[in-house]
Amino acid sequence: MTARRLDPVEMPTCAMLSSRQVTAALHFFAEGGYQRGVGQDSFVALSQPSTGRCIHNVCNAVSDLLADRWIVFPTTAAQRERISPSIGISQCDCTHTHIAITTPHEDEEAYYNHHEFHSLNVQGICALNVNARFPGRVPDQFIWRDSAVKVEMRRLHRERIDDFYFIGVSGHAPEQCMLTPFTYAVEGTPERFFGMLKGRFRCLFQDRTLHHVHAQEARIIETCVVKHNVMIHYIIPFDEETMVAEPYVPAQMKIMLPMVGGKRGLTLYSGISTAKNLGRK
Repeated sequence: MTARRLDPVEMPTCAMLSSRQVTAALHFFAEGGYQRGVGQDSFVALSQPSTGRCIHNVCNAVSDLLADRWIVFPTTAAQRERISPSIGISQCDCTHTHIAITTPHEDEEAYYNHHEFHSLNVQGICALNVNARFPGRVPDQFIWRDSAVKVEMRRLHRERIDDFYFIGVSGHAPEQCMLTPFTYAVEGTPERFFGMLKGRFRCLFQDRTLHHVHAQEARIIETCVVKHNVMIHYIIPFDEETMVAEPYVPAQMKIMLPMVGGKRGLTLYSGISTAKNLGRK
């Protein structure tokens, strides 16, 4: 489905096949080597500009055709039952990670995070929802407060539809639908999702800084989450040795300055927070 909708990449002699574009993009997602390894691969052998256009086309196709199918936050009883069919209290992890980016040309200070590098602060909820629209300096709690998922969780609590909670870490303030039992990431806690994601897709690893504009970086992150969910669905094994440990930052250090100028970056919602479901803000 994805390949049929890809725009052709113009080459000196002909348009590139969609299958070759997908191969080049998948190579980049898995390797994350600044596109150089993709261009030098004997099976792909593309210039860096052509590889960049392939990544752009594939990410746009995945966002348009597959994201709403593979990144879906449960909004019905049947969907919630599939996630947690056997326990009365349904637990869902809400966590954040920083995806490294190159120094932006505009509002550079808004992207400089407390780990001392430029990034996007990405909120993920058990691979059911991803929000990659905020710069790295934005606090976790601000992103959660502005999230459409929080509106849905508050509705469940207000209408007394079973007992549903999110499990978060110390970046979040405790509230009726958010439990924060963890000070930092340990095995089996919320940060494990992002550790697996970065282990599978090295383009998201801090040493593999994304060299794209904000909107395209967000689509790359969304595409990786889609492919992660597809791999889980088809029971593709994950090598635990490739797990990427999230950096430990004590709770008292998680203090951020407000964004300069109040700008929030470009919008990208997935799953429950797509435009056709809840509307972009």
